[in-house]
Amino acid sequence: MLQLLSFWPSLGPVGRAVTLFCLGLAVGSFLSVLRYRLPRRQDPLRGRSRCTACGHTLGVAELVPLLSYLVQRGRCRHCQAVIAPIYPLLELATGVLAAAGGLVSWTIGLAALGALVGVTWAQGRSR
Repeated sequence: MLQLLSFWPSLGPVGRAVTLFCLGLAVGSFLSVLRYRLPRRQDPLRGRSRCTACGHTLGVAELVPLLSYLVQRGRCRHCQAVIAPIYPLLELATGVLAAAGGLVSWTIGLAALGALVGVTWAQGRSR
């Protein structure tokens, strides 16, 4: 594991923050999946993401955290329904938290992401 992370110091603080921000965006996207599916008793690890309005299965380009929301101007590409802003806000907040934690220590950034996933999963299961 340590050899795998041997490149980490060479990234510098900005590179580490950007890397953890991108990882945080991905984790934030997964948190959105948990937030939506768990209260509905849907398996968060199976099945493709869909538009909540029309049921259209999202393609790869529509699944890029934050960027796809901005490119599509907050609307479904298929039915033009408005996508709730909570999805990109959760992705952004998770990315910022991971990057900020990573500026202190990469383990803090990763621990913060893990804690968010755990809390979201537990909260979704309790509903």
